[in-house]
Amino acid sequence: MKFAIFAKHLQSWPLETAVTNVREARFDGFDLTVRPGGYVEPQDLSRALPAAVKLIRAAGLEVPLLTTALTSPTEPFAEATLRAAADVGVREIKLGYWPYDGTMSIMRRTDDVNRDLDGFEKIARSAGVRVNIHNHSGDHVNNSPFTVAALLRDRDPARVGCYFDAAHFTIEGGLSAWKHAVEILSPRICLMAIKDNKWIDVPATMPSQERRWVPVGSGNVHWPAVLGEIKKSGYDGWASIHGEYQGRWTFREMTSAEVLQQCIADREVVSKIWHAL
Repeated sequence: MKFAIFAKHLQSWPLETAVTNVREARFDGFDLTVRPGGYVEPQDLSRALPAAVKLIRAAGLEVPLLTTALTSPTEPFAEATLRAAADVGVREIKLGYWPYDGTMSIMRRTDDVNRDLDGFEKIARSAGVRVNIHNHSGDHVNNSPFTVAALLRDRDPARVGCYFDAAHFTIEGGLSAWKHAVEILSPRICLMAIKDNKWIDVPATMPSQERRWVPVGSGNVHWPAVLGEIKKSGYDGWASIHGEYQGRWTFREMTSAEVLQQCIADREVVSKIWHAL
């Protein structure tokens, strides 16, 4: 398994500083944000993406994926992003999230998403890249392993894949639904996201608990079981350490420097489990 670091929570640093620090932390890759507010802004794609990828590779790091906010193949910069990724030799693209607010049936909303994926799959085939569905807990179509599996069904595995997030699946099904996720999605996993979560009490509120992102190994994710099943499936690709230690949902608000140190610790927990399996 190779380890990248998700750039989102390093963005208080200029890209050059972040890349230098990530290299010194001995990560293998840099999960580059190409979306509004990211290191590469979509409207500056043609200039900024090649420059960013060149900088990262010059430091000896790989760029295994681009993290985008794309949810429609017809939105501005969608096709351009996939083709620009191919031009710089990045094959994997993380898509964004399709909201679900309950105003229409989940089946109808899933049909909408399938139409979006039809378009993305067509562009991905033409460009020679792969788009990936990242599962996300909460009010999103792609929060359930069964929905993600349905969206992937009958699609070309070389063009549409699963970006597997055990923590988000644990939030949605902490007791045992994550087991279903591993079983039904492991043949389609192309990328893994690494983070951990814990429910905390919030007195005098309803519901009375909220999730918090916590150091890997100190939360609710069953890491030995999850990683064991994924390794058994034959997966040995990239894991992106997400380092979600800034903002409302973290157990402790961290600076970018502190995020990086915690990501190193998170990587070591996963690496130790992985190599012991």
